[in-house]
Order: sequence, then structure tokens, then C-alpha cells
Amino acid sequence: MFAAAGLDSCIKHLIKDSIHSLSSCDAKVADQLDKYVKKLIRAEPPDRLAVALLADSPRQSLVDSYIYELTGSSLQSFDELAKAAGALGVKVDILTQRKSEIIEIFKTRNKIIHELDVKFEAQQGQRERNSRSKTQLSKEADLLIDLGEKFIEAVNEKLDNQEG
Repeated sequence: MFAAAGLDSCIKHLIKDSIHSLSSCDAKVADQLDKYVKKLIRAEPPDRLAVALLADSPRQSLVDSYIYELTGSSLQSFDELAKAAGALGVKVDILTQRKSEIIEIFKTRNKIIHELDVKFEAQQGQRERNSRSKTQLSKEADLLIDLGEKFIEAVNEKLDNQEG
């Protein structure tokens, strides 16, 4: 549970700290930003677009709005992590290589968070909680920590390549 929360925070900070730079010099990231701005133009009501156009720096305001869009909700699923990788313009191999494990980890996390890990199929008054081994939970936490590390490495490499 805490490893998933740490991964969520890690990816959100990567987005907040790097999207401005990456959107200026990386075609993949710029393309994702372009798609977001086009979505804003079509939006009803176009409130965020109006705010951006009236700002001292419309581009900065639009990028900030995009960052808010990417980080405003929980990154607690495989799909949200894949979306974040796309927004950052990075390929995180472990994300796709271990997709089924990551999906299962988030299913477990959601059962713990949202259902207190109760076995609802048991008869009323006889309910139990799911039991998980320390070894399995440790492996799952290690995978999420490794996934965060791979995201950081991919973004760092991209930023280093832009500077050089």
C-alpha cells in the first residue's frame, strides 16, 4: 500500500519537475501537450483555455494546466502509469514486461484500501480478512519501487540527452 503511494508521488513529482523542460525539446512530449491543448480548445466550457490565454505566459499556463490534468488524480493503476509514461515520452520496459503483476498489485492495493481486505464471500458474521505472506508483499513492494526507479532513470536520461 505504501509502496503504491510512494510510486504515485514519485511519478507526480517527475511530471511536475520535468514536463516544462521536456515539452520544449522532446517531440513525443510536445505531441502529447498538443493533443491536450486541442482537447481544451474543443471543451465546453473552455474555462482553462480562457485562463491560459489571459495569462502573462499562455504557454506556461497551458503546460501547468496539462500537469494538473496529469497529476490531479491517483496514479494507482497500470493504465494511469502507462498514460504517465506516454506524457513523459519515456518507454519503461518493466511496465510492459510485468504488466500482469502490476495489475494484480493494484487490485490487491484496492482491496486493502477500499474494502479493508475483507472476504465478502463469507457468510455474514463469519467474515474474515485476506491473508498475505510477508514475502509476497515484499516482492510486490520491491517491484513498485523498481518501477519508480526505472521511471526516474528514463526521464533523467531524456533530460541529459536534451542538455548535451
